[in-house]
Amino acid sequence: MSLKAGKMVIYGDAGQTFMYGAKGGEVYVMGNAAGRPLINAVGRPRVVINGTHSGR
Repeated sequence: MSLKAGKMVIYGDAGQTFMYGAKGGEVYVMGNAAGRPLINAVGRPRVVINGTHSGR
């Protein structure tokens, strides 16, 4: 799933290639993110996974 702009909230777990190639936006995951989230992400995506900020 790739995101350019906007805001998304996931109430659960995210998969292996979560935010692959993301370019921006805000994502909040209330569970866990498996594998390598944010791989090949560019720009300024802001991701909060289970209360932990994992962006640039």
